[in-house]
Amino acid sequence: MRLSNRNLLAAAIGVLGIIWCLFIFVIPERFGLSFRCTGAVIFVLSAVALSILYLTVFRHSPGRQATEVGALSIYFTIGYVASSMILNTKLVLSGRGGFNISLLLCNAIVNIIYIFLIVYAEKDAQRLSEQLDRTRQKISGPVCISAKLGELLGIAEDSQIRARLLKLKEAVDYSTNITTGATFECERQMERQLDELMHLMTHQEEPSAIQDKIHEAELTWKTRGSAAAFKG
Repeated sequence: MRLSNRNLLAAAIGVLGIIWCLFIFVIPERFGLSFRCTGAVIFVLSAVALSILYLTVFRHSPGRQATEVGALSIYFTIGYVASSMILNTKLVLSGRGGFNISLLLCNAIVNIIYIFLIVYAEKDAQRLSEQLDRTRQKISGPVCISAKLGELLGIAEDSQIRARLLKLKEAVDYSTNITTGATFECERQMERQLDELMHLMTHQEEPSAIQDKIHEAELTWKTRGSAAAFKG
């Protein structure tokens, strides 16, 4: 199974948590030192577990078109784990690694800040994801029409038909690609006409019938262009 970047990061955080625990337990014993660390270990392991849970289950990505916004939650999570480990290491070394007011208060502040930042990042990612979805929906009509015309060009053999299809495709490609309420019906109508044109061409109907259908599509696109210009 191929691991995603966030799963790899979650695994790295888990390994780092294990290494930190070994450091806290083994190093003091190696040098004959004695530190209270039960509370600190519990909070660090909780931070590691929370981070892994968020990355693997709850994180929402807005997609490749918004990688910078999506990376915020990654940076916040890495910063959270690092802050928890650094904070609790200092508490252990200062003799306050057991359960006490200082440890509870400091860890509570770190956790609250992390949760606040993650909620902010998730809301921002969700907003951007919805915005990108709306944009994709707005341009789906012209993109689909252009693709259909490309398919028609691929099967057209008559030079006159190819020339008209190419001219129509250029008109589609160079016009505004944003669908509005005023252009929606024209785009759906043209898609139906191109489907009918595909049927005529694949069944090798009379060139005159094909030319007539292309003319209908040309008129529809001109109507769509007028609607788009009027709306703008």
